Amino acid sequence: MGRHLNLSGYISEKGKTERAFAAYLDLLDAADAMKEKMTSQLYNFDLTLLEFRILVVLRRKGPLYQLQLSRLFRCSKQNVRRVLKRLVGVGLVRQEAAILPRRPSSPKSKKGRTVVLADLTREGVVKLGQIFPKHVKVVKAEMKALEGREQKLLSRLCRKLKEGDAVKFLQEIRMKDAEEELVWE
Repeated sequence: MGRHLNLSGYISEKGKTERAFAAYLDLLDAADAMKEKMTSQLYNFDLTLLEFRILVVLRRKGPLYQLQLSRLFRCSKQNVRRVLKRLVGVGLVRQEAAILPRRPSSPKSKKGRTVVLADLTREGVVKLGQIFPKHVKVVKAEMKALEGREQKLLSRLCRKLKEGDAVKFLQEIRMKDAEEELVWE
């Protein structure tokens, strides 16, 4: 009897690995397809997906620091700075720089750290108000491929994947890997 036999629900380690990798690829493919569709729609409004997401988060949460935005969207401060610069240039966002007092623990620095606070301008609020309902309608139409319960389940599963499970992760990493036996075909 081989390791691939499925007897009364048993799945081999190699089978679990293949199943996990297939799910991972499906998730990436679905995310890429959705991102491409949403990017294409926002292009008509002269916005990138990240620009739109920053506008939405500033509308919902109010003024935020560049560092907060970079952590929220898991991208570099430089990328956020570049996006904000463009949004400022088209009049949708305003920025205010402030210098924080020098930390006593860092004697090298003579001046404090510069922080930049970003917020929507009146024009930004108006433009977002025009774009948001149209974008939501496109998102809703795309998500109709799933029933309401499936959409809720998808949200829960995505949050669960994002949070991860440190204990299961460590157990899996320490385990002798069946992946070493996988052969690319």
